[in-house]
Amino acid sequence: MEYSELADRRDGLGCLDEGEKRVFEGLKTDGARGGFLAGRILAKRLVGDWAGVPPGTVRISVDEGGKPGVDLKRPGNPGDSGDSGDSGDSGDSGDSGDLGDLGDLGDLGDSGGSGGRGSRNNSVFISITHSEGWAACACSSAAVGLDLERRLPARDWRAVAEAWFHPEERDYLMGISDAREGSRRFHRLWTVKEAYIKAHGLRVWDMGNVPRVRSRGEGEGGLPDALCFEPIPDLFCSLYSPAGVDYRQCRALEGFHPPGEGDWPGEELMMAG
Repeated sequence: MEYSELADRRDGLGCLDEGEKRVFEGLKTDGARGGFLAGRILAKRLVGDWAGVPPGTVRISVDEGGKPGVDLKRPGNPGDSGDSGDSGDSGDSGDSGDLGDLGDLGDLGDSGGSGGRGSRNNSVFISITHSEGWAACACSSAAVGLDLERRLPARDWRAVAEAWFHPEERDYLMGISDAREGSRRFHRLWTVKEAYIKAHGLRVWDMGNVPRVRSRGEGEGGLPDALCFEPIPDLFCSLYSPAGVDYRQCRALEGFHPPGEGDWPGEELMMAG
């Protein structure tokens, strides 16, 4: 979903509970407000469809680490005031820490992505992410992480890779002679690793301990650990689950619409232990 105009038109504010409205009003920029609102709209729409309930009955609660969870509010339940009370105060910006400590990142990692955790009432896991005017959400019956990142040419991706990536990944990236292709490959790896962090409830400073990412071998059995694709040029999105990911999960990915299984444009990836 493109959300560049959401903050100005205040579209979708009716989907927010009172706690979320306080968060929205407290955010300082149109971009932050648009990202927060788009993420909530997508999450409630997707979870409502998944669970077969109206989106307005879906409540997104946020734990102290910034990760969202799902409560399915049932009409007539005692204590259902419509105010989640723990909607967080960061606009979904805190689940993975401040990536500004990882080097000259520009706004890398400031995407507001949020790792998933199960609801207290149903086995629904969600992950929300937004970056540079785009937002997306995924939900699953297993832990899931989703990350979205716009490639910015000015970003010093080599310094970040040198500091935080596995030695084999660093060697691979540094061996790419074309700078644009190297940057693209860096962002592919970054989004997969951040999706892993979100799914496992880790923080960004755990990046150095994330397993090496490798391509899935031809004929390799089982589901891939992650899928990475480029919905529009220079916008990278990765979906990861420790249970493995499949195309049905990607069709449940709200924010943009990847094609069907036969036309899948993405790359299947594995975490190398």
